[in-house]
Amino acid sequence: MTIKFQISETANFWHFVSNLVSWHDSVRLYYRDYWLDQTGDFTEIEEKCLEKLKDFFKKYTYGENYWGKVFLLGNNNVWEKAGQKFTASEIELLKEASEVFYRRFRKIWDIDQHLLKVWKIRLEKTSKRFVTESLIQDLDVFFNYKQPLKSVTVFLLMCEKRNDPAGGGANLGKGYLTLEVSRADYDAIRPAWLLFWHELTHNLWQEDSSTYQQLRRDFSDQMKNEGLDGKILQIPTSRIINEVVVDSLFPKGYLAKKHFDFPVELIFNRFGEGSKKRFKVEDWHYYFAYTLKDLAKDYIENGKAIDMDFFKEIKKQYIRFSKDFRRS
Repeated sequence: MTIKFQISETANFWHFVSNLVSWHDSVRLYYRDYWLDQTGDFTEIEEKCLEKLKDFFKKYTYGENYWGKVFLLGNNNVWEKAGQKFTASEIELLKEASEVFYRRFRKIWDIDQHLLKVWKIRLEKTSKRFVTESLIQDLDVFFNYKQPLKSVTVFLLMCEKRNDPAGGGANLGKGYLTLEVSRADYDAIRPAWLLFWHELTHNLWQEDSSTYQQLRRDFSDQMKNEGLDGKILQIPTSRIINEVVVDSLFPKGYLAKKHFDFPVELIFNRFGEGSKKRFKVEDWHYYFAYTLKDLAKDYIENGKAIDMDFFKEIKKQYIRFSKDFRRS
């Protein structure tokens, strides 16, 4: 499998702008706060522009028409593609945003661009260590996946100063990922690769496995029919399912421990061994990774593909979580 790491100013600019707008629950508002600390408060013109952008981003949210498929792929002909996808008034708004926010973006881009170049070199140098055939085989079996992997392109994006990378995305189409790493600690190379595998599992194994997709649809319908949809943070059940299945593997699940010796037990010790009450609602990613990792181990070590029994355990833990946990 060939992995290409790319740094695009265009992609980073629109990543920057989109995180200034509270348009989706996945937006990292702590990025916005950090960047404002670096560049100063919003002007009145900027605030008005952000309000208009919110409707645009919501209209072209994640999915087939996702705005990022134009702007985060960082192509040279980005405005030509934008003209084919968006209306004339939307293009006018986007060009206005480019003029309004570019100066603010440039105040931090020179530093982040350099940091991303350092990360690109480190990721390229460590790829043989963190991309193994045995890991790919485990994923193939678990998802009953039969398509050979060829190439993956990863766009490296800005983030705030933090111990580990904050995350990434798998919304740009098959074989395209984003990874937010610029100001993560220099030593956080293993967490960065674990996020890579989390996002790539979403992007390829989950998306392309007809077995998995049929199971997910059937199980999601079952959860809705039983009135369980949206019990956690008003997040749709289908999205919860996709996340918790991968969370049982990466970045703090069984495959992280098996292939990269990641100390998953140490991560969960801070919640109290065996004490679910120490989790908060906001910790749902941790909770499901914690409760499903041993089941994932059983499936992978015994060469079993994910099936409805695995989903039934998700349901059991989902009901437990939604009943017993309170917001912090």
